[in-house]
Amino acid sequence: MRDQFGWRINTIFKFYYQAWLLWAIGGCLWQRRAADFAVTPLGDALPGWVGDGPAGGLTYTTLSVCPRRMAFAPSRDSRSMALPYLDRQYPDDAAAARWLWTAAPGVVAESVGGSYSEYARVATWSGLPNVLGWPGHESQWRGGAREMGSRQADLERLYCTRSWEEAQQILRKYNIRYVYIGNLERSSNAPNQGSCPSGLSEDKFWQNLQQAFQGGSVTIYDASSVAAP
Repeated sequence: MRDQFGWRINTIFKFYYQAWLLWAIGGCLWQRRAADFAVTPLGDALPGWVGDGPAGGLTYTTLSVCPRRMAFAPSRDSRSMALPYLDRQYPDDAAAARWLWTAAPGVVAESVGGSYSEYARVATWSGLPNVLGWPGHESQWRGGAREMGSRQADLERLYCTRSWEEAQQILRKYNIRYVYIGNLERSSNAPNQGSCPSGLSEDKFWQNLQQAFQGGSVTIYDASSVAAP
C-alpha cells in the first residue's frame, strides 16, 4: 500500500471493494422501515427487499454481458476492438501491430516517454513485451526506480548510437528481437534534442539486421540473429 504518494486512493478502493458490495446490500435493507422486519418473518420480507434494491443493482451486470461476451468467444480477438481507432489515427502502426500478432514472440524495442501518451503503444497493441513502459507508472507501482535501472537511457543509446558494437550490447542485454522504428521513434530522437544530439541512427540496423516488416512510416528490424548472452 506504500508508494511515492504516501497513499493511493484507487488502490485502497480496490483493496476494500468487497466491502462496498456488502454496504450496498446493507443499504437496501436499511431503507426498509424497521417495522417491516419487526412484524414480518424474514422469509416473507425477502421478496420485497430483493426486488427493490439488489435487483436494480444488477442492471449493470445484466447489460454488461453483451459487450463482455468476447471473453467467451475464443475465435474472436479482443484486440480487434481497437482496430477502427488505430486504422483511423495510426494506420501504419495498425498494420505493424497486425503483423506482430502473427510474428514469432519476442521483446520489442520502442521509444520511452511520459505516461498517458502514445508511448508503450507497440507493446499495448501487439501484446508483446517491451523493454520499458511508462517510467512514471513503473516507478509508482514498483515503489521506486531501482528495477528500471538504465533501461530508458539504454533505449535512447540503441536508437541514437552510430556504433553497431554498442547497439549489439544493448540488444543482447535485453534479449531484444524486434527493433521498432515509427514516427514516434523519429520525433523522440530528433537531432539536437536531449541525449540524442545527432538524431536517430537507422543505418546500423538496415546494414546489420533483417528488415522484417516495412509499411508506410514503420519499419521493424529482426534482431534474432544477434545472439543473446
